[in-house]
Amino acid sequence: ELSSWNAVSYTSVTVTAAHGFYLPGSTMTTISRSSAQASGATFAALYLAGASSNTFTVLLASNPAGFGIELVSGSDNNTISLSTMMVDGSITRHALYILGSASNTVTGSYLYSPTGYTAYLDTNANFNTIAYSTIANATAAAAQPALRLVNAVGNMVDRSLIVNPLANALGAFFSSYNAFTQSSILGGTARSGFVLNTGSSSNTVTACLITGTVSALNLVGANYNTISQSTILGTDKGLLATSNSTGNVLTGNFITAQTSYGAEFSGVSNLNTISLSTITSNAAALPALFISGSSSNTIFGAYVQASTAVFITNSTGTSINSSLLVAVSVTGDGLFLTGGSGNLTLASSTARGGSVGRGLALDIGNTGVVSIGSVTVTGAAHGLEISTQGVLFSLVVDSISFGGLAPGATAVHFTGGTFVAT
Repeated sequence: ELSSWNAVSYTSVTVTAAHGFYLPGSTMTTISRSSAQASGATFAALYLAGASSNTFTVLLASNPAGFGIELVSGSDNNTISLSTMMVDGSITRHALYILGSASNTVTGSYLYSPTGYTAYLDTNANFNTIAYSTIANATAAAAQPALRLVNAVGNMVDRSLIVNPLANALGAFFSSYNAFTQSSILGGTARSGFVLNTGSSSNTVTACLITGTVSALNLVGANYNTISQSTILGTDKGLLATSNSTGNVLTGNFITAQTSYGAEFSGVSNLNTISLSTITSNAAALPALFISGSSSNTIFGAYVQASTAVFITNSTGTSINSSLLVAVSVTGDGLFLTGGSGNLTLASSTARGGSVGRGLALDIGNTGVVSIGSVTVTGAAHGLEISTQGVLFSLVVDSISFGGLAPGATAVHFTGGTFVAT
């Protein structure tokens, strides 16, 4: 047990059923070039309770059964640098655990657990910083990411590697105003890289590399988050926004997938925006951008490419502006609207269909107003194909140009219904 204003260096502590270094209410204590090994499920190699403004440098904190470093009960303004935190792990034991403690800094450190959460920022762990560090995990449980935030606000993860080769790398629940910058967030087999879960809002992700198998970036009931200047690489899906994820903004990103959609908005995910971004998919018969059962999503200044570029179903109010939609399959469409969708706006954009596909395809039963203005259609066998539409459907065309269509192409093709010009 260490009180305030102590200095410890070149010291090794090994204990059983106790904390290694214990700082209850201590301030201005320094531990450097030392190691602590504890053994016990309820103990930590380094335990701070109400301890503030302490410094730990080149510290090895290990525990085969419990916590590596634990900060609780208002342990604020502490600094941990150039240190290693390792535990054998369980779902309730972590290499780093912060609860009800704020403004702590972890920098240049290595954190590892083979299972459970390697680093856990729990309720009221606010305004903490993890920088230039590696947080690694090897559990196959999706609910046990390498880094987990729950009810945590205003934290920053900067220039760090967060990796789990078997499951999710990073998960946030009910956590807001956190920032993730210039970091690699690498998820594993059949899991996601970064999951922003229910109640996680107003977080920012900037200049990060995010990878995952099921999806690289998964928004599940997450609102008003901003993801920018990032690379989002999914084996199955790049971006998946579902379960009422609303008002999220993605700008300046590269989003791609190998076997499914590059980006998907579904499950009443409304009012989201993707701008100044590239969205692609290498899937043989799936679109780059898939919008289902969602409203008022906006695509601006985007390059969208896949077998079919954009597929919209059962959705209203989608707006696509200043974008290039490219179908790379010979049977692909630049944009396909179906499932009773309506109130689509397509403006100042180019749609390129496959040589036996369609530039713009309005499938049967859509409703509301489809507005097309300053649009160019190229490459397709049918430039604009219109099937029998639903009640109260109207097509408003300001200007549409057809150029470089496939040999023998039809610019406007009606497959059914009655055309009424007004």
